[in-house]
Amino acid sequence: PMQSIANDLLHQYNNGRPMNKIWFVWSVADRDMVDVMFNSPDMRSGGETNMERLSLSGRLPTSFSPDTLSRMSSINLTRGTKDVEKQITGFDPLYSEYYLTRVRKEEDFATANIDPSVQQCLRFGRPKFDDIVTKMHQLCRAHKDPRCAVLVCGPKQLVEAVRRKCVDKSGSGVVFDFHCEIFDF
Repeated sequence: PMQSIANDLLHQYNNGRPMNKIWFVWSVADRDMVDVMFNSPDMRSGGETNMERLSLSGRLPTSFSPDTLSRMSSINLTRGTKDVEKQITGFDPLYSEYYLTRVRKEEDFATANIDPSVQQCLRFGRPKFDDIVTKMHQLCRAHKDPRCAVLVCGPKQLVEAVRRKCVDKSGSGVVFDFHCEIFDF
């Protein structure tokens, strides 16, 4: 659902809706989880799976990094820079981060279609929600935006952790509007 909302917001932005930044964070245990959920037979092409075909191009599957999101991502437009601050505060409407929470050995990257040199939105470990919400607060203040919408979809513990951060960081002229959807595997 959050990918669809982000895609719709980008569509609205492209049609004139004023918006400063969408910060899209997706966290999964591992690419294997994504493969199980999305590498179904209808994603096969010419005998290759979507994962095999994309492995050759160095791209993540569209189910993991939706084309609309990746085309609009600041990180793609500032490719080559490691200056995260520049990527976040750039003029592009979208900043994306994709977290793999289960740490892999680097020698296993190739078999899982992981190549951080071309997949610059990719992060390892858990998202640091305190840092993310703090940076969002700073961006809102810099743009003189009094409100910041935060949409979270995930297990109850994750949703509650992000909600607490939003409550804690609301103030100094910025209020976080928190919206959530809870699911558990």
